[in-house]
Amino acid sequence: MKCPIILVTGSGDEATAVAVRLFRSGFKVILIVHNKPVDLHYHRNFTRCIFSGTGQVEGVPAITFSLALQQDAVSTPPKLTDFISFALANRQVPIILLDELKRGQLIEAQYIIKLDDEIFNRLKSHLPDEIKVIGVKPEPGVDFWIGRQGKILGQVQYPFLEERKENNLSKFRRPMAQEIEAPLEGVFVASKGIGERVFEREEIGKLNEIPILSPYHGVISGLINSGALVKPHTPLAEVTTGLQGADPRRLPVEAFALAGGVLEAILYDWKERIT
Repeated sequence: MKCPIILVTGSGDEATAVAVRLFRSGFKVILIVHNKPVDLHYHRNFTRCIFSGTGQVEGVPAITFSLALQQDAVSTPPKLTDFISFALANRQVPIILLDELKRGQLIEAQYIIKLDDEIFNRLKSHLPDEIKVIGVKPEPGVDFWIGRQGKILGQVQYPFLEERKENNLSKFRRPMAQEIEAPLEGVFVASKGIGERVFEREEIGKLNEIPILSPYHGVISGLINSGALVKPHTPLAEVTTGLQGADPRRLPVEAFALAGGVLEAILYDWKERIT
């Protein structure tokens, strides 16, 4: 039986948890990502692999096209399809940047997980007509959607069932997690690390040599990578106040719950296709 290939849009917590869970279940997974993402939680997800070229999350290995070229792992002239085949054959998750997709180039896959609307819209011309779309909200073109929060977190919303509404809650936002935004455009350099305690009005880093002070007392649970060029209002750090919750270095359980719904939807649909 042919194993389906699944495209996952993005590299953040949700995309990483989905990729990890599908990979562990034996599926072939491809990540399509932004060229230079700014991610508060890059330390625990596949975003960091975009900058380093390779890495593992929860024991699942990933590799970028650029690193494969440096290692002469693909043919000359380089072809994206050869890279994908190489990575999948070696049980790795291939990471593809949007800029690496050429006009008219199709990516062979049976499913796409729509977690990032911008990436999905840019991918439309590269997708086969028969691909199934799994999303996180009910909208035209989505075959199944997974509850992202509230009482239906992780539940598959099948087209033949009565639609259930999500609670009006912000996406995966823990009540005590407070973001600190950039006041202006510039290059951020962190002076704190993930898991470190920070006091009110204590420096967490510098933006163009201007000290960025924490308005809160708590634990650093999110932090963008040093050297990132950011625009005004870009989140620079996340501080969890009050009692410390889950380990900020690990993927949140909510992301894995969503990933479980994605896995269920694929198994249900794939079973229907082959029987």
